[in-house]
Amino acid sequence: MTLVSAAGCSTVPQIPKRDYVHAIVGSWLYAASHSGENIQRDLILVFQADGRLGVRSRAPHGFGPEDSYVRHWRIEGDRLTISGPDSPSPWTDRIIAFTADEIVTVSDYSGTERIRVIEQATRTYKRIQQQRNTPNQTMQRTPTRRSS
Repeated sequence: MTLVSAAGCSTVPQIPKRDYVHAIVGSWLYAASHSGENIQRDLILVFQADGRLGVRSRAPHGFGPEDSYVRHWRIEGDRLTISGPDSPSPWTDRIIAFTADEIVTVSDYSGTERIRVIEQATRTYKRIQQQRNTPNQTMQRTPTRRSS
């Protein structure tokens, strides 16, 4: 309950629901918690524009390569649905905060008691800024040597 009210009072501009589909495209550091305890983290989720979802897991020296094996995502209103081979059925979360740098969701799961703890988690996605591959992308003039 505290998380919802804290997210609602944020001074960071929220992205309008109509723009969620475009704003989510990119790489996000994923973490899930239940009752204040971390239950899953150290994943990077890559939301592709065509609806595919890539996953990069923690490896000994950073994160491994992207695995997008049959995972998909979609957004309808304020609902984010993710499906894939590691889940018997798609899960749908309600988006409670969506800014340019962070998404916070809570589960709308209504399944069996056995997996309810994991499915009722609060999920947080923090945007990963991509590094530029080439130097001097600011298009500033670099000093040149003049001949005498």
